[in-house]
Amino acid sequence: MPNYDYEKLLKRIQQDSSTTKVDEDRFRLPQMEIFYEGNTTVIKNLDKISDAVNRAPDLILKYLLGALGTAGELDGGRAVFQGKIPSKQIQNKLKDYIDTYVMCSECGRPDTHLVKQGRTTLVRCDACGAFRSVR
Repeated sequence: MPNYDYEKLLKRIQQDSSTTKVDEDRFRLPQMEIFYEGNTTVIKNLDKISDAVNRAPDLILKYLLGALGTAGELDGGRAVFQGKIPSKQIQNKLKDYIDTYVMCSECGRPDTHLVKQGRTTLVRCDACGAFRSVR
């Protein structure tokens, strides 16, 4: 049986962990491609954003329409809003959506899905098993 020295093993682990870089931020949201056509605002890549957050595009659009207080529609993989809306405002509302409906409140991971129990919608985390209700 080999003789293991605790202090030597601890130093070895600390050295190994400092040289290997762990990707803490594996959740990468694509940059929003926002442009203006006349008096409308268009998010060109809503389909890619919805794939990244693992939510249906119509759920994201419904939230954004309510939060921004405007009308709009899905047009293929893009969202079209009536009126010129500042891109910063759209990005802030999308961040609010992700914080509320995507990220787990316990472990902070994006591995969640929405579950409907009666009239209550829950965010259930696949990573840690936690769940919480959302409005």
